[in-house]
Amino acid sequence: METVESILNTLKPFVNETSKKVYFKQGIQEEVLGIKMGDLRKLAKRIGMNTKLAWDLWNMKIYELRILALSIFDGKTLSESELLNLITSTDTKYLIDEYAFSLDAQRSDQLERMETWFKHDDPRVRQTAWNLAIVLNNSNRLSFEQREALVERIEQELLDQEPNTQYTMNRLLCEIGIRYDDLTDRCIVIGEKLGLYREMKVAKGCVSLYAPAWIEAGRRNRKR
Repeated sequence: METVESILNTLKPFVNETSKKVYFKQGIQEEVLGIKMGDLRKLAKRIGMNTKLAWDLWNMKIYELRILALSIFDGKTLSESELLNLITSTDTKYLIDEYAFSLDAQRSDQLERMETWFKHDDPRVRQTAWNLAIVLNNSNRLSFEQREALVERIEQELLDQEPNTQYTMNRLLCEIGIRYDDLTDRCIVIGEKLGLYREMKVAKGCVSLYAPAWIEAGRRNRKR
């Protein structure tokens, strides 16, 4: 039977100083061990779903243990208050993203909570609502009218949001523009109008976060 202690012992040989430095640069707020994501994914697959252990790991407030926890929660069994507790008990963007794309992706009620969480007072919950929109968009669970409404909302609200939510909204704008031909041109025009990330310098070989460039690169990759 796995415990927090046994998992920490399992992870000891995988401590990597380079990974630790990367996590520090990313602004991780929790304690960091220095374990690569690939090693955590393999361990999560071996453990399987275990919600009790997941809570024990989460409550240790160690970044890698929280990543592991989000991979082994049975998301379908958690109440809304428990979901909100996960989101609001960390200030780390990567954990909030992982929550949506790993744990919440197991559920089928994202649309209802997305609409409610858009209006939440906590910016971490609003960021999550936009992540849920990405989950729904990328699994083709939104109608044209719903995608169009989200694009309109991004146009109106993006520049008034805090940076993490801006990034997530911009990503959704790009995902819609890349995947759906009927909204591609509009997403590009909105990206040009808003100008978010236009001046950001990009390393050679990397794709810009500026929506028109991101969309065009994504569409080129789709056609290959």
